Amino acid sequence: MRLADGLGVGVAGASLMSGRNELGIEPGAEVRGLQRRLKVLMRWAEDNEERYRRFHAQELLLLSTTSLYELLLMVVHETRVKFRLDVITLAVIDPDHEIRHLLQHGGTDIDNLPQVVFVDRLGGLDALFAEPRAPRLGRMQPDHGALFPPALPQPASVALLPLVREGRIVGSLNLGSCDQERYRGTHSTDFLAHFGAVVAVCLENALNHERLRRVGLTDTLTGVSNRRYFDGRLAEELRRVQRERQALSCLFLDVDHFKRVNDTHGHGVGDYVLQDVARIIRAHLRNIDILARYGGEEFTALLPGTGREEALMVAERIRRAVRGHRFAYSGVDPLAITISVGISVLARVDRAVDPDEAGRELLERADQALYLAKEGGRDRVVAEDSSQAS
Repeated sequence: MRLADGLGVGVAGASLMSGRNELGIEPGAEVRGLQRRLKVLMRWAEDNEERYRRFHAQELLLLSTTSLYELLLMVVHETRVKFRLDVITLAVIDPDHEIRHLLQHGGTDIDNLPQVVFVDRLGGLDALFAEPRAPRLGRMQPDHGALFPPALPQPASVALLPLVREGRIVGSLNLGSCDQERYRGTHSTDFLAHFGAVVAVCLENALNHERLRRVGLTDTLTGVSNRRYFDGRLAEELRRVQRERQALSCLFLDVDHFKRVNDTHGHGVGDYVLQDVARIIRAHLRNIDILARYGGEEFTALLPGTGREEALMVAERIRRAVRGHRFAYSGVDPLAITISVGISVLARVDRAVDPDEAGRELLERADQALYLAKEGGRDRVVAEDSSQAS
């Protein structure tokens, strides 16, 4: 044992004397190299821990919302900021335009969401994420251009995350950086794959919530909003008028002599007439306008940012379209259907005014204008404070 110890000391002593170990490396340099490696590993572990905290916090935030619009904003805006990215887009498969209709029904102008790319056909994404359904990392490629519209910053490197539900691609979350080295094919994708799975679940949950919400706020006969939905949106739009000082017009539309249709041809034909009238009105309104069946044969519409003259033109186009439509149904001679329209306008609402009270007043004035249109012979448009019919 002593010999061994002595040999050991002798070897060490010889190395120290020569200034090098058996590998020919100076002991101080070896220690410094190990220290550098340790620092790199510790920094890597700290970065991973911080990355995990950010992912976890964002996941909890996404899981907490049931609003489709709020979810989309969180995904494309807050995620970009938190992960310090140059651009994020979300591509969603929407062949029947259902998602777009749900957003528009909720008052969202989809043109204000350029980071959300609506895809009509699965083909491109399905080919991009061929089995296995895993994130794709690397340099920006020409075939990625559809996922990053030209109006947005164009990334140098991307991480494309497939959104998968029950084995089906429902979209992709696309992360972009101007740093060519930010995403490389050699990088681990565990965090990204997990985050993509969470976004897919949240998107499905929000869509289901919006579907249920729409069922409760939609008139089952005509497919337009019901009075409950309209009343809620009226208060929202009036608060917008207070904030932004924009005009708001209200149309009250009533099918002329509708009782005569029901009495002569039956309620079945009357239902068809209401459905066709609703479609005609809807076709002449913008996506941001709010149309509802207010009751019976009455419809009402809110036109945000619309003054009196423009509202008169919209109402007149609707009146002419209804009058010129051929209401023809099986077993019934073509019907001549007309509508009367009353218009009221709010140019501004003082911040001290109660929005609910202002809403009631707006509706009452539109109803009074409608009464004047009917008294004046029907099939006409009357705006408040105007004795001249269109």
